[in-house]
Amino acid sequence: PGFAPEPNVVYYPKFECHNMKGFISELNVIYSKIRKRAKATAFALAGPILGDSVTITNYDPSDRVLRKTDIPVELVNLETTYFLNDLESCCYGILATGEEGKLPQYFKGNEKELSSMPNHHFAVLAMGTGLGTGLIVSINDPSDTSKPQFRVVPLELGHCIVKTDQDKHIKRRMEYFSKKVYDSQFYPEYEEICSGRGLELCYDYETISEREEKPLLNAGEIAKRAIEETDDDAVAAMMIHYRFLYRCAQEIGIMIPRCQGVFLAGDNQVNNEPFLEKHLECIQTEFYDNHPKSDWLTSMNIFRQYKRLNLNLKGALYYVKAKENQQLDWDTISVATDMESDED
Repeated sequence: PGFAPEPNVVYYPKFECHNMKGFISELNVIYSKIRKRAKATAFALAGPILGDSVTITNYDPSDRVLRKTDIPVELVNLETTYFLNDLESCCYGILATGEEGKLPQYFKGNEKELSSMPNHHFAVLAMGTGLGTGLIVSINDPSDTSKPQFRVVPLELGHCIVKTDQDKHIKRRMEYFSKKVYDSQFYPEYEEICSGRGLELCYDYETISEREEKPLLNAGEIAKRAIEETDDDAVAAMMIHYRFLYRCAQEIGIMIPRCQGVFLAGDNQVNNEPFLEKHLECIQTEFYDNHPKSDWLTSMNIFRQYKRLNLNLKGALYYVKAKENQQLDWDTISVATDMESDED
């Protein structure tokens, strides 16, 4: 969460948590340190928002439901407390950074489009403990030349089942993933491949025949080996990990008319950018090729975050300021394409 108890003062609390009991406990700790009540608060949360509650998908299943009334009233004003899906918040963070004219400082891609945020739709994907997906949707008519206006739509596309594949090597992998995760009842979701645990599963498959010599590694260790190219199995696992991320992006590109760009965001993307840049020519074929309607994708740009910026926190603060100040429509964010910006 981002808290702004008074003008120009923002606290950036960071703590590890696995259940709601621990989360509420940490909020009480934060209050004990700052002894201030936030005028308005936005929480960026990993899970679908249902009214005043959210189920945190990466928390302990026995204790992962957060209700607004669970939050300490000493810390927040419940009437001005807002729940955002984490990728919804990331989308607002991208819009906020675009409004400052700073997107080229954090993303690689078509700099002209990054600088102007034109009147198009954009998809956003971020791999972490899961796979977050969202849309930045232009509400202007395509012929409208006035300042673009956007709405944010959170998605759960990461939970869609991956499409079947005729490639026997990929097919074997999918069958293995299916057996490991769903006891062969379902094909894997994109999130089962495009996430931290997904990278570990990909590496597990690559090292089956070497289990005694090569113990299982965590996602960070696998990524490090892949980037440094000190482990061929780690490189192979990372290739599958990213090839399916690009396939997921392709699904959005095909199904959403006027989608002219895809943002790959998040800390993992920043960390893994050296690997992706080196293998980009091979990986991006999963987006631009291998589909009967691939000609629909030729004009679409993919923007890759390469410099660290907490877009979730930036988006949460941007959203809550817009709500509280009422300077912007509550559901529509305008992006100023000609705004001058100061240095960080």
